[in-house]
Amino acid sequence: HEHSDQLEPAGQYRKKAYELSRELHGDGSWKTADARLALEHVRRLAQLGEPQRKQLQRAWILNERVWLLWRRGQAKQAVPLAQESVRIYGGILGEKNTHTLHALYNLAAQYDSLTDYVRAEPVYRRVLKLYIELFGERDPRTALAWSNLGGMYQKIGDYDQALAMLLRANAAFGETVGKLDSD
Repeated sequence: HEHSDQLEPAGQYRKKAYELSRELHGDGSWKTADARLALEHVRRLAQLGEPQRKQLQRAWILNERVWLLWRRGQAKQAVPLAQESVRIYGGILGEKNTHTLHALYNLAAQYDSLTDYVRAEPVYRRVLKLYIELFGERDPRTALAWSNLGGMYQKIGDYDQALAMLLRANAAFGETVGKLDSD
């Protein structure tokens, strides 16, 4: 996270990184999308007041706790923290923000860990839809979202849906991860 006293230099750095990414990878690359969103994020932070930035710090801490609890097998305790993180990020930064998406993904993972697939599925689908909107279908995060949704369908025995999602994930991983060295 950029600190409020470092937003101007961070904005300059992010702008240069975006310009370089466009030159190296083109506008359609997921790497360029990352750089663009990072620049937009710094610009958005610069518009916020200190109370909102403190709320974002709180959301970040909550999200980190969610991950730690999940790693310890304590998804039930993580759910309310994940919900609060989504609420804060979404309320301040909007739904189409990488921080909000990460928090949504963590929420879906908690439901999945609890085998609450009725709650996990719509959140996973929402994450997938937003990843496609923000990054396109040829992005490693989009591929991971298809993979997670496919894994969930496999757990509930919906093998046709699982196969469809996992094939999409495999294709997207092949198009992105296979190109990492050449980019």
